[in-house]
Amino acid sequence: MESAGIDFFGQRKRKHFSILCSEGIKSQSTAGGTFLNSTYRFDVARGNLTYRKDNRRNKQENFTYDNLNRLKTYGGIVMDYDPKGILRKKAMWVHSIIRRRISRTLSLVRI
Repeated sequence: MESAGIDFFGQRKRKHFSILCSEGIKSQSTAGGTFLNSTYRFDVARGNLTYRKDNRRNKQENFTYDNLNRLKTYGGIVMDYDPKGILRKKAMWVHSIIRRRISRTLSLVRI
């Protein structure tokens, strides 16, 4: 479902609704192109963002969570938590095109 209108500045505005997201995703178009053109996907049962894509630049990120709804991975970054639930580290991984697998840690950041 979509609604459209004109804002205070005379710019076209559209609001998109889906069954998965009752709030809707807002996008605003201007004469020079699209101001906000993104796609989002949520795990409705848990309320977690699982996917987002910048449609204009064709860049996307996937998100995963553990059983306690803590962020585990996003965009090639892996999060690690201690037993108390405090973020201990995040690591970035490199994908080897030649070996076709994630091969080594690019950097390890202590939090």
